[in-house]
Amino acid sequence: MKPRALILGAGCSGRGQLGQLAHAAGWDLVFVDRDRDLVARLRQAGRYRVRLCRADGEREALIDGFRAYGPEETDAIVREGLSAALVLTCLFSHNLPAAAPLVAQLIAARRQARCQDPLNVICCENMQHGSTVFRRHVWPLLAPTDRAYAERSVGFPDAMISRVVPLPA
Repeated sequence: MKPRALILGAGCSGRGQLGQLAHAAGWDLVFVDRDRDLVARLRQAGRYRVRLCRADGEREALIDGFRAYGPEETDAIVREGLSAALVLTCLFSHNLPAAAPLVAQLIAARRQARCQDPLNVICCENMQHGSTVFRRHVWPLLAPTDRAYAERSVGFPDAMISRVVPLPA
């Protein structure tokens, strides 16, 4: 079974960087995005292409086999997240507070399901200490038993992304 990554934010960076890298590494991808039209287009197409440019030329990568949800599809997202190893955000820092309730709900569901597999929540935003900041938004939303579970099983390692993803022409 492939490891699963839940990617919050299916915009240019979410698809063009996080999705492309995770797909190339053999991960099962689940995108969540608030843009209903984007979610519908991703579902309908079932794939998308990423153009990778380097000094010595370019190539295209085909990304397929993913699932896409809107944030209102909480039950489906949580069900997908029960077996995820990663939750990656690519939302812009000012949108992190709005994503915290979904991640808190996922953590609670994993505890209730007695999930023993670790989960890492990595904020891939253009900010320092993004995952630490995001943890501060999630933590108050957790019940004490969920917080104790998260202390043991959920990591919030900090990261920073650095890749140019131009807007589509």
